[in-house]
Amino acid sequence: MATTPPATVSHGEDVVFPPADLNQLLDLASFFDRHTGPGLLLGPDGERIPLPDEVYHVLRQVVDVMRQGKATLIAPQGLLLTTQEAADFLGVSRPHTG
Repeated sequence: MATTPPATVSHGEDVVFPPADLNQLLDLASFFDRHTGPGLLLGPDGERIPLPDEVYHVLRQVVDVMRQGKATLIAPQGLLLTTQEAADFLGVSRPHTG
């Protein structure tokens, strides 16, 4: 079983870029297409814990975005960004955010 290097992150580990090799994401996307409900999280020691529906839904969204080769950001509701942080995230110059 191959190991995957840690994800590239920036800005306090908020933005996560997809892995260079998208094959694992394609496998996950295919898995989600075949399974409509949450399953279990399996730990390296064999421990299993059920995934809540909400966590499963977010995981599906993250995989879909990364499968498209896009970075993803999960932020708490009500997170405030400066205009420069918003511009950096959107990939535009700051005057476009106002």
